Amino acid sequence: MAATTTTNTYQDGRAVWFTRLASASRAALACSIVAYTTLYGPATLRRLVAFPAFSYLTATLIVTNAALGDAVRGCCLVVFATIQTVCPAMFLFWFIGPAKFSLITTAVTVALASVVVVLPSSTHLLAKKIALGQIVIIYVVGFIGGAQTDPLMHPLHVAATTALGAAASLIATLLPFPRLASLQVKTKSKSVVENMTERLSLMVKAILAEDRTMAAASISRAHFLSSSATKLLHSIKLYQESKKWEKFPFKICKMGWLSNSEKLEDLEMALNGMELALSKIPSYPIQNNPQNYQTLKHDLNNLENQINLSLKQANTYFSPSDSLTFPEVNVDDDKTTIINTLKSIQIIPTNHQDLPHFFFIFCMKLLYKKTQIKIPTKFKEESKETEIKNSTNKEKTEHGFPP
Repeated sequence: MAATTTTNTYQDGRAVWFTRLASASRAALACSIVAYTTLYGPATLRRLVAFPAFSYLTATLIVTNAALGDAVRGCCLVVFATIQTVCPAMFLFWFIGPAKFSLITTAVTVALASVVVVLPSSTHLLAKKIALGQIVIIYVVGFIGGAQTDPLMHPLHVAATTALGAAASLIATLLPFPRLASLQVKTKSKSVVENMTERLSLMVKAILAEDRTMAAASISRAHFLSSSATKLLHSIKLYQESKKWEKFPFKICKMGWLSNSEKLEDLEMALNGMELALSKIPSYPIQNNPQNYQTLKHDLNNLENQINLSLKQANTYFSPSDSLTFPEVNVDDDKTTIINTLKSIQIIPTNHQDLPHFFFIFCMKLLYKKTQIKIPTKFKEESKETEIKNSTNKEKTEHGFPP
């Protein structure tokens, strides 16, 4: 047990270290792209990028711990922030003239523009940071330059500078291979399913234990795995927003419905309830009658196997946007068997000491219900129509007719 815990801790630490190293490498790559462009790029581009320091800042803000979806969203936020600041600045410089900007006028303009940017609560924090940086550069540098400041090109220089940083961050998330939030979620979802399967097995083993020592060993191991599952669920939750910006990679990864953090949290809640019930059981075994014990063992093992099967199948389930072919989870024979199992353990507790293990059974039934896939009828019909059409085309081809 101690050796396994040490190994898992070492692996978790190594994974965190590798993730941070990869993030730092991508940030360095983004800064290198900015440096190469501003030093050795085309002369026209070098003249446009008049404030390289802000390019580095933009690239760092976007690329830090970013997946491809985060970078795409960051680029969109850059466009929004630039429109929000550069367009009004071009109008003001053209209407008033840079030479007429005094110290007080510049301070008031910066303050008002900042309020307009910061005040809306719906604006993303990254867009606010970039917009505020652009405001300072546009108006302060414009004031310093005075009459020599071009009223149109100066704001465009700031826009080009920001665009370079955004482009560098996007390229950095694509090289040497894309860092997809969708792929990260898929990998971690599989790890969560494996974790849940192992915990379920340990907890069933614990409730069927013949003495407290055997039960304590399984409960301790399940509790350790529970902390690992919490970390994995937190990581999946962080990637959910980025995943929305990766529509095409999402289709490539073909993730199951268990990649949704809310559904995984529902399963985790049922497992936590089972773990809580185990900690409150006063004595073992929970059934002194050998015949009742064997019946309960058979039913719980049967239910455990069905949950494990559902978890594995659910993790490969294709959402309607991905495919029209769905796995049939509930076969008639299996469904009849599990219904009989659920009915056989519908027992009412006779005293307070029986409440914990009946709560365990209740949570296990809840876990089973949460893992069942409900396939929409219309997609079943579309799938059947597709199969019939493919079969008809195949028969026509075999008989020499065009499909």
